[in-house]
Amino acid sequence: NNNFVNRYAFAGADFGNGVQATVGTQDSAYVELSDVTDVYNEYSGLVENQFDSRWDDSAKVTYAVDGWDLRSSVSFSDQAKDKTEHTDGTRVQNLYSAAAGYTIKLDDVSSLKPVIAYQAKSGEVAGESYTDEQYAAGLGYTYDAFYLASTYGQLKHDLADEKDTVWTVTGTYKVLPAVTLVAGYGLVDQHNYGPETSKYYVLGAQYDITAKAKAYTEYKINQVANQDDNYYVGLQYNF
Repeated sequence: NNNFVNRYAFAGADFGNGVQATVGTQDSAYVELSDVTDVYNEYSGLVENQFDSRWDDSAKVTYAVDGWDLRSSVSFSDQAKDKTEHTDGTRVQNLYSAAAGYTIKLDDVSSLKPVIAYQAKSGEVAGESYTDEQYAAGLGYTYDAFYLASTYGQLKHDLADEKDTVWTVTGTYKVLPAVTLVAGYGLVDQHNYGPETSKYYVLGAQYDITAKAKAYTEYKINQVANQDDNYYVGLQYNF
């Protein structure tokens, strides 16, 4: 329809001392939380963020120094947002997000990174205002060639007065310099008020052909009625 759709489009400034500010279409601050477990190619990072991870018309401020990573973002009020996509009068108006993480160096080969995050979405459904909220905590542990991480939190639906539990676990292990094994688990539990949104397991492997090229495969085992298992095989080259 002669429309140009961009994935990312933002501009900003680096003020030094770890402070950056950006505006445009970009990842929200909450992505710091989902990045804890979104560490491999296709099937990680599927459910950690129950909102859209990229926000239009947004402003973000980041402070990252001495192991700290603090972020906050807001998407500007826009009554027309999503209006063309929802015939029931649903409109998203404002989005807010904040996240805080700290990397703890245990020794030369191991580290911990705890992260907490919060985001809120306000809007209107059939003339009634609402504010949905999601909050979670995550922890990533690195030991030499091994990485293990988990995130856990809840999504609160305002108008329905319902909550979803969101839990993910990711693990990677570099068994050889060029070979990495991956595994993961994801769950969105609606606590019996509706059908289970998502529950799955992932197994996979990655082979680094060169420093810039890799091949990978991942197999996703879906544990939801009427959903088949599926898999990816991919090649990637970074220029």
